Amino acid sequence: MEEIVVIGYGSIRKSDLTGSVANVSSEKILEKTSTNPLGALQGKVAGFTVNNNTGIPGGSFKVNIRGYNSINATNNPLFVVDGVIGADFSMLNTADIESVDVLKDASSTAIYGARGANGVILVTTKRGKSGAARVIYNGSVGIGYLPPERKIKLLNSAQYMEMERQAWAWKEGRAMPDYGQLEPDLFNPDGTPKYDTDWQDEALQTALATNHALSVSGGTDKLASSLSLGYDDNDGIMLESYYKKYTAKLTNSITVNKWFKVDMSLAILHSLKNNVQEGTVGGLNATRMLIEALPIIPLYNADGTYGSNAQHLGTEGAESPVKLLKSLTIETTETKGLGDFNITLTLAKGLELKSSLSSQISWYKYNHYSGRDVRLRSKDQQGRADIQANRNIYLQNENYLTYNRIFDEVHSLNAMAGASWNQNNYESVSAASYSFADDFFQWNNLGAGSNPRPSSSDWDEWRMNSYFGRVNYVYNNRYLATVTARVDGSSRFGVNHKYAFFPSGALAWRMSEEEFMKSQSFISNLKLRTSYGFTGNDAIPNFQALSSTSSYTAVFDGTRYNGIGLGRIPNADLRWEKTGQFDVGVDVGIIHNRLNVSLDWYYKKTVDLLLNAPLAATSGYTSAMKNIGNLENKGIELTVNAGIVQTRDLTWDVNLVLSSNRNKILKLGENDEDIYMGPYFLDATNILRVGEAVNSYVGYVRLGTWGTAEEAEAARYGKKPGDLKWADLNNDSKIDSNDRRIIGNGLPKLDGNLNSSLRYKNFDLAFDIAFRQGNDIMRLDYSTAEDRQTLSNSFTTVLDAWRPDNQNTMIAGVRVESQDGSELKLNDHYIEDGSFIRGSNLVLGYTFSGSWLKKLTLEKLRLYVNAQNFFLITQYGGYDPETTTYGDTFAQGVEFFNYPKPRTFNIGANIVF
Repeated sequence: MEEIVVIGYGSIRKSDLTGSVANVSSEKILEKTSTNPLGALQGKVAGFTVNNNTGIPGGSFKVNIRGYNSINATNNPLFVVDGVIGADFSMLNTADIESVDVLKDASSTAIYGARGANGVILVTTKRGKSGAARVIYNGSVGIGYLPPERKIKLLNSAQYMEMERQAWAWKEGRAMPDYGQLEPDLFNPDGTPKYDTDWQDEALQTALATNHALSVSGGTDKLASSLSLGYDDNDGIMLESYYKKYTAKLTNSITVNKWFKVDMSLAILHSLKNNVQEGTVGGLNATRMLIEALPIIPLYNADGTYGSNAQHLGTEGAESPVKLLKSLTIETTETKGLGDFNITLTLAKGLELKSSLSSQISWYKYNHYSGRDVRLRSKDQQGRADIQANRNIYLQNENYLTYNRIFDEVHSLNAMAGASWNQNNYESVSAASYSFADDFFQWNNLGAGSNPRPSSSDWDEWRMNSYFGRVNYVYNNRYLATVTARVDGSSRFGVNHKYAFFPSGALAWRMSEEEFMKSQSFISNLKLRTSYGFTGNDAIPNFQALSSTSSYTAVFDGTRYNGIGLGRIPNADLRWEKTGQFDVGVDVGIIHNRLNVSLDWYYKKTVDLLLNAPLAATSGYTSAMKNIGNLENKGIELTVNAGIVQTRDLTWDVNLVLSSNRNKILKLGENDEDIYMGPYFLDATNILRVGEAVNSYVGYVRLGTWGTAEEAEAARYGKKPGDLKWADLNNDSKIDSNDRRIIGNGLPKLDGNLNSSLRYKNFDLAFDIAFRQGNDIMRLDYSTAEDRQTLSNSFTTVLDAWRPDNQNTMIAGVRVESQDGSELKLNDHYIEDGSFIRGSNLVLGYTFSGSWLKKLTLEKLRLYVNAQNFFLITQYGGYDPETTTYGDTFAQGVEFFNYPKPRTFNIGANIVF
């Protein structure tokens, strides 16, 4: 039976596809144990990049299809779950997914018009089928830990004290303090440290994870139902971090008669997470102190209190990572409901009307309490409690007609036309209080704090109205054509440009069906296809086209006054971003489709970029949202599926996906001025520049250190031997912002994945090897763990710091930071190669057979062992090269003390009753 592929508002035979669409089956998804189904999609589709940037349990993934198309609007693909547009894919239990179809080119995505510019991911979940009741259980238990080879090399106590000796000797004649006398709790009388604490060992743990999914389905020709329940409980490898996820899903399909059918589904998620990495990046949180806690500090002092950097003179004084993990509560809870009700009417032969009403409702709560004795966090405030909550309601109504007929056995026509209405409401509130007499209440009684902080609230809404249609035509099973059109209207745009039109067209030729190809048997399938079309993007903050009011505070004569003023300049001409995409592809099947190859080349250009254009400050505003700027993406994608061995007892399949994308900014504003982007640390980390790619890092060029033979030249820049030496790019004898340049880029030149699936009789073995090449990482932790010594612990690289006998080095001479200071600049020394080869997934299973299964009323019993992240080959010196610590659009690869990523081993079972 020929494979059926889901496309927007319908499905089609894979042979009749004209666009670039990839399918991932439930079997492939279930090969990898993951609380977030996005993790199971990594490496499955060429051009679909899934970045798992953190080891935090329940952490989010960053996804992208065919590059970045926008700057201020979203670059996330559109998820459509059982027809619900914009649904949260991560809320699903992985075991509930039937298939995932990834729509990449304009021919396939244009049916979603204004929301399809970044690609579309269609998710079909499992539903009940007619037949006897069927019970399926999928479950696993596993452990995770930091791979020993990924442990970061830090100074031990002896090395740290050697660094301090060098630091105090930086100034001639300066004596090192007698720590044996000044800090007897930490040092022996001879000045040697009493402790040598490895904080990575103390703050990290072997984490336990359990995952369970149970489903019941069955029914008759008139009524088919299913019920599924899921439970995930994953501890993190940092103490006290965890993620718990509860899911439930109910579906019913009712066939009233041959022309009337009703389908309904309801999915519910509830999750609970303790996020130990909370707080402003750059703050003294647990992931940072995992590296910066001093080795000379004990886990516990003699009096039972936690050791702290504050016990040693001249340090920043932060708490240990263990105390932070044990003393802070950073809890988030989330509840979501996803419901869909639709009816299908068969009006005539081949003519159907489908009408649906769908909704996604979510509630989010953030609870935070930091105790009265946590230094540099809440001690000065005598305890701090924060609460944030929001509610989001999305409603969708869609109605469309589908006509599907074959005429004269050679003309195949599939036509669809419809209309939809969408609405979203969001509301949030936050409150905080400081100064508690006791830590007992935490956030549960803000009134117990004697210093309440100003509360805040927010509300917004957007609406969209769309009209769409598509025609698929196939002649004689050889010549294929698709025409798609959509009109979208969005409340986010100005009165002059509420609606926009998004057309696309595609052609394909099944050359293998021609008579001249049928005389040979080597090529079993050959299809050439091409498409061109437009999609759009409206994913900017609401009301940007309108003026707004904002609240302001002023103090006169010691009295605080509140007022209201204009908050934003209106722009009635604000309009859609538009992305035009051209795609050329070929699909080849060889030797009865034992080898299948798909190759695509694409070119995308986005115009009318939505940017915050800078304004003269004399206007009273610094920026306004405008349509200025263009950028492009072009790339190539290759997918190879090979059935190497296909026998009764032995099968071996190998799949390879490769993709390469190049991004370039074509225009920015009226004069193509550079735009500096966050995340900001020391300075802007990213730059947008015409002719360059997005996600470009900006900084200074570090040449090394000044040597004693260069003392006179160093003096011209106010430096001396041992100080850092910077490239004076404009030769003006000073180092300032004019000497910055692009020093790296976080986008890879090549992404790929190799998958192999082997089955011998009852045994099965599968593995995934992911690889990435050509991306850079801006490792900001060098600034505090290498360039700023003695305030905290450092990387062992400081052992190569400048000394009179070691002058050919990139690291400045060690000095006492609290007295001598340091020079911190974003620079190319912080840039590392992020290329890697990763063993991402390995699974070995055994499926039992025999008459004893029937005696146990079992249809299937499979046991398996699974390993994830089982090896990593990279030159990157941090925990993991697939990383970012920030949520900014172009922060991929920008890291500042990220949560370590574990290696995990699981044992599990698949049981069908």
